[in-house]
Amino acid sequence: MDDKQKRTTHPRGPWADYITWAARRAGSVDALAERSGLHRVTLSSWKTGRVTADNVALKSIRAVAAAVGDDPANALRAAGRITADQPPPSPPPVVDEGPSLADQLARVTARIEAIAASSLPFRDKTALIWEQQAEADRITALYLAKPDDGDQPQQLPA
Repeated sequence: MDDKQKRTTHPRGPWADYITWAARRAGSVDALAERSGLHRVTLSSWKTGRVTADNVALKSIRAVAAAVGDDPANALRAAGRITADQPPPSPPPVVDEGPSLADQLARVTARIEAIAASSLPFRDKTALIWEQQAEADRITALYLAKPDDGDQPQQLPA
């Protein structure tokens, strides 16, 4: 038996087809990931059928639809959450979750640039820039440590 025959095949369903369509519409899985805020590995797992829509959060289903400008009802139907004759459930209320990862890192970058442009002695600049880099590393580590359930990461304190 060769390697191709040893691979497990996963049955594709309407959710995998929807993700395939959405990725094409966005330009790629990476583009869909960026637009939706979902991890590209999660999207790829859905696209190949390795992971079915059974445990996909409503928030994630809506994020995919919003990322490609589609009616959320189409995504909900593909995920098996509603049938053709059911209206989609109401979206959850919008909650301000604080600054995004990109916003937080942009602030750190701006502080680093201001320190670099300052008239401080080199040794002081270096120490302050290292502190800011450590802060950026901390923010990124907290962001990456979130569970990969397809939902947005928990926002970090500013």
